[in-house]
Amino acid sequence: MKKLLALMLAIALVAALALPALAENDEPIFDTQFNLVDNEPTVEYDEWDVPYNVWNPISANTKLTVGETVTLTLTYTVPATVEGYEQEMLSSIEYIVTVNGVDGLTVLEAYGCPGNQNCDYELGVCMPGEGYSTINVEGNTCTVMAELNSDVTVVLRGTVAAETITAAAEISIGQYHFPAYFSLGVVEKGEANGFPTYNAHRSDFFLVQKRSVEFRADEMGVYSVYAALNNHYHRVITDGVMIAFIPVDDNFEDNGDFIDADTDLFATLTSIFVEYMDLFGFDYTQTSFTDESFLGDGEHDTFTYEFELGGDGAPVETEAPVETGTPVETEAPADPSNPEVPDTGAISFVGLGIASIIGGAVIASRRRK
Repeated sequence: MKKLLALMLAIALVAALALPALAENDEPIFDTQFNLVDNEPTVEYDEWDVPYNVWNPISANTKLTVGETVTLTLTYTVPATVEGYEQEMLSSIEYIVTVNGVDGLTVLEAYGCPGNQNCDYELGVCMPGEGYSTINVEGNTCTVMAELNSDVTVVLRGTVAAETITAAAEISIGQYHFPAYFSLGVVEKGEANGFPTYNAHRSDFFLVQKRSVEFRADEMGVYSVYAALNNHYHRVITDGVMIAFIPVDDNFEDNGDFIDADTDLFATLTSIFVEYMDLFGFDYTQTSFTDESFLGDGEHDTFTYEFELGGDGAPVETEAPVETGTPVETEAPADPSNPEVPDTGAISFVGLGIASIIGGAVIASRRRK
């Protein structure tokens, strides 16, 4: 008995000594899981008698039959703060999940992701649309732009194409390609006059405004900046102190008179121009822009998780059911002229830094570029 107690104390001491090393690990490895679930959810009701879906995980070794429907869930959590990264890098947390062994991959529903909005900026009205603004599926790849302080569940469905499903989730922190995501929206790259164009834009659903800035070069490679409210662009003329705006046509040629400095439009265009120039640290009179102006050196960290699902049907432990659809309590009724897509659902996750081993999840690598 004494030997047993001594052994237990020794194990406890080793574990206690190991804990500080885990605490000092500054690699922000987000808890990520990829699980098989029943094709049909359990429908439950909240305290307001509103129905919501509960997706029940099944064994990761469930035998899969080619041609049958399969439903999977991608779940992850991102903390409110991540040590060791500047805010600009944390504006872009990208999940790229590639699924092999499933055809016709689609998104059934998602929790923790903002929904798409269909806005009529001229009327000043936005209405919820189909899909999710941060999720995109192309072929067998699902890309999700993650946000700080979020718990996310994406429910995916397809047709079994192989008896074993493999998936890899690459999670990148930092700006390294276009479109690039920032706190004030998205930057997309195009081309005009033989030179790159860069368009930064975001939708303000509270004000019902599309706020954009385009950086576009002429035939000589000299860039001008164009500020736009609701897709109506204006060339910015400034000496660094005084600012003026002149409307342009679809070809970005001057088309009209200068905007009166005493108007609301002038004030709004000024705020759009200033917020984007300040965001990137540009000089107001700058006439040269490159990819590096927006991406910096492209430095980013990538973490890879790998999963394997399906097998001989041997039972394995599964996670608790994933609930989606539970309404979040609001303090006041929403303004019908500016509807917002409510966050729905409730889900709990294990702590940051612990990789899920359910379904064969493995952190394959971490690399910095």
